[in-house]
Amino acid sequence: MKILVVLLGSLICLVFVNTLPMKDEKTLRNLKASLEYGPAFDEIIVNSSLNVRNKNKTRIARAQPTHHNMFNNFPPFPNFGGGAAAGSAQSQAFNAFGPTTNFGASATGAQTQAFNFGPKGITGTAGISGTQQYNLPNGGSFNVDFSEAFSAASQAASKSTANGNAVSLTYKGPDGKIMPIKG
Repeated sequence: MKILVVLLGSLICLVFVNTLPMKDEKTLRNLKASLEYGPAFDEIIVNSSLNVRNKNKTRIARAQPTHHNMFNNFPPFPNFGGGAAAGSAQSQAFNAFGPTTNFGASATGAQTQAFNFGPKGITGTAGISGTQQYNLPNGGSFNVDFSEAFSAASQAASKSTANGNAVSLTYKGPDGKIMPIKG
C-alpha cells in the first residue's frame, strides 16, 4: 500500500513537471534527474501520544455559619496606646562689676520627662540636670553640678524601676588650681 502511494505521488509529480513551461534546459534536466532517483523521503512517520488524566478532586467541606465567626474576628484586647513627652531648658546669668570688687553668677538647667501606656502596661522616665557657677571677688570660682534620672515600667507581669543621681562641687582658686569639695 505504501509503495502504491509513493509511486502514485511520483507519477503525479512527473506529469506536473512535464506540463510546466520551462525556460531553462538545465533546470528541466535537474528535475528529471531527481525524479529518476525517487522522492527525497521514502516514508514520513508522525509519532504522537495523547495522555488524558482525570482532574484531581477538590475536597468540599461543610461551611460554618457566619455568626459563629463573628466574634473571632476581633482581638481579645484592642491595640491602643499613647504617650507624652516634654522637655525644657533655662539659663540665667548675673554679673556685678564695681570699683573694688567683681561678683558673678550663672546657672543652667534642663528637664525631660516621658510617659507611655499600651495594652501591656505603662512606662515612664524623668530626668533633670543643672549647673551653677559663682565667680567670687577674690578671682576664684565655685561650681555646682547635679543630675537626677528616674525610670519605671510595668509591662505585663514584670515591673522595674531605676533611679540615679550625681552631685559635684568644685572650687577653682585664684591661682587656677581646681579643688574638689568633699561633703
